[in-house]
Amino acid sequence: MEIKIFCPLWGHEHLDIALFCRKIKAAGYDGIDTWLPEDSGERKQLLDAVESEELLLVSHQHQAKGETFDEFKSSFERYLELSSEGRPLLINSHTGKDYFSLDQNLELIDVASAFRARKGITVAHETHRGRVGFSPFVMRDYFKARPQMPITAVLSH
Repeated sequence: MEIKIFCPLWGHEHLDIALFCRKIKAAGYDGIDTWLPEDSGERKQLLDAVESEELLLVSHQHQAKGETFDEFKSSFERYLELSSEGRPLLINSHTGKDYFSLDQNLELIDVASAFRARKGITVAHETHRGRVGFSPFVMRDYFKARPQMPITAVLSH
């Protein structure tokens, strides 16, 4: 097994991204853990800094939104595409909503699986409040339905 250590951008947003990447590279980190900005210029700056420092990337999809399930699903697909820029090792996703039905959330998990098959990038579903993985008791049903579903287990919340 090979262990890689990533530094989150979260909490360091006040730093210039190129400086941040230089600092974490010098500190011995293997990569950066962050979301990709929606602004194309900011996104290019981030991806250029990651490439310049030869850092790995774990990208986040947390922005999906919508008033209806179909709007959310469409937004989810769009943000998975955005999150795939820079060829991240994986996408950590705040998938679904805790108030979506099991079938609706499974549909989103299937969207992520199809995305992985098409792009070759794993989408791991974070155990996060308000999302698919909001409760270990509820997750049991998802694992029964999709036993190979990758997760990011966040034990702090």
